[in-house]
Amino acid sequence: MKKILLTVLMLSILIPASVFAASPSDDEVYEATVAVLSVFGLVFMSSMFGTAPDGVIMDMNMETGYSQMTFDAFNVTDFTTGMAEMMESSDEDIDFSFTKMSGIIEVDEAGNLNMDVDLTGSNVKNLKMESQGDDIVTIQANGKSYNHLSKMLMAMDDEM
Repeated sequence: MKKILLTVLMLSILIPASVFAASPSDDEVYEATVAVLSVFGLVFMSSMFGTAPDGVIMDMNMETGYSQMTFDAFNVTDFTTGMAEMMESSDEDIDFSFTKMSGIIEVDEAGNLNMDVDLTGSNVKNLKMESQGDDIVTIQANGKSYNHLSKMLMAMDDEM
């Protein structure tokens, strides 16, 4: 009995806590993906009228269509609040499930979007997505595949 308890204790020390953490729900991954894409769009639009906001490095080639945004502890909450104030929006604040974002989002010359971002303040800690043409090829959150959500995201894109 003591050996079993000792073994369990040793394993609990050696195995990272993330193994025991709950995986994000489909809704959480869907909402995080939509929010990250929204932030990408907002930052892109705001950068067209000036410089990129603090925490974002933007590389863009207007001739080829390539663009890349590198986010470094980008404060999403401050940015969206500032955007709402600038537009004198009377609506409620935009509320995403995360407060900060780090990582890369790029659109290559063919229009394929690839993202690999880490989110702070959300159950979705890491989000990866790749598209090819108009199709979403892969979606991963916290290392787990959520490819089945691609149809929902594609339907959202069709509605826009």
